[in-house]
Amino acid sequence: MKSTRILVAWLIISVAASSLALSLLLAQEKKSSAQADLSAGEPDILWLWGEVSAVDTDKGVITVKYLDYETDTEKEAAIYADEKTAYENASSIADIKPKDIVSVDYVSGAQGSNIARNISVEKPEEMQPAAEGAAAEEAPKAAANEASVPATAPSTENANMTGTATQ
Repeated sequence: MKSTRILVAWLIISVAASSLALSLLLAQEKKSSAQADLSAGEPDILWLWGEVSAVDTDKGVITVKYLDYETDTEKEAAIYADEKTAYENASSIADIKPKDIVSVDYVSGAQGSNIARNISVEKPEEMQPAAEGAAAEEAPKAAANEASVPATAPSTENANMTGTATQ
């Protein structure tokens, strides 16, 4: 009688655990297939960083010279800009000039074309004005520190050494 109850309890627990495992497995498969469907519709975003060697505003193409890190060789890529292209530090492809340094997020389109999703033009930092600005800030601070330090009276020991006494 007692062994029958244990056997029935074990059977119920086994069935419950099996059905839970099966439902989790099916849910995981559905999630994986949904992710595969989603990623199949969107191409992978690629990235490159380099120097602009040519700009064709009529065709909406910039040519970027970059270093291919896998082969350690310098290459060129033609990047097409379209209406979906976002710009940073430029308002359009017309603002991009040869010798500019750019960072480009792009996708591979039909027939191997590279379509830009984001083009960021790197602006060189102005070294000279920043250095002058820092020096200009330091001068008033130094003057203020000198003015705020109170002059100390000579100690009695120093006064006695020089031959004059102070009280």
